Amino acid sequence: MKLNRIVGAVALVAICCAVSACSTVRYKNTTSLEPAKKHGPPPHAPAHGYRHKHGDVDLAYDSALEVYLVSGHSNYYFYDKHYYRTTNSGWEITAHFKGPWKSIATKKLPKGLRSSAKVKKNTKQNKKHK
Repeated sequence: MKLNRIVGAVALVAICCAVSACSTVRYKNTTSLEPAKKHGPPPHAPAHGYRHKHGDVDLAYDSALEVYLVSGHSNYYFYDKHYYRTTNSGWEITAHFKGPWKSIATKKLPKGLRSSAKVKKNTKQNKKHK
């Protein structure tokens, strides 16, 4: 009788150990191998000259500015569902190519357009001083 209790206790401990060894522990992935989302062309696109159509507007990606250029319209750009353009009075923004257009501060432009706006502004100021 005593031997049966010992064998039963040992068997119970063995079963408990076996069951606890089968449980899985999931760790939260703290580092992601996926690149950060960018607003440029998809990864499969060629590095230069990627074309895209937004509605009936043809766009070509400019990797230096990190925005799309609107084909057939100089100084028109597309980024993150918005069109941007330069005018004599400054920058304008709209959700639809045909407007309505609203003025926008240079500091609210996409990064690539902000840097190009600074270059253009400095170039204009240098021409005035010559």
